[in-house]
Amino acid sequence: SSATIIECLEKAAKEADVPVWVHARVESVIPRNDSGFWVAIKDGETHEFDRVLIATGSSPSRYKIAQSLGHT
Repeated sequence: SSATIIECLEKAAKEADVPVWVHARVESVIPRNDSGFWVAIKDGETHEFDRVLIATGSSPSRYKIAQSLGHT
């Protein structure tokens, strides 16, 4: 189930001391020229990350973000 997958990802992130952002409405994910990503949040903030994980579920808007990064 999706709950099991979420629990697995949360546990792995905690064990690896990886910060996790939840309930953040992402507007866009833009690759940086050197490496990493700029992530624009709906509240107008932009954050810089080395890596991102996009959990699309059944959300068309999140799937569009993944497509914009070259995923099919």
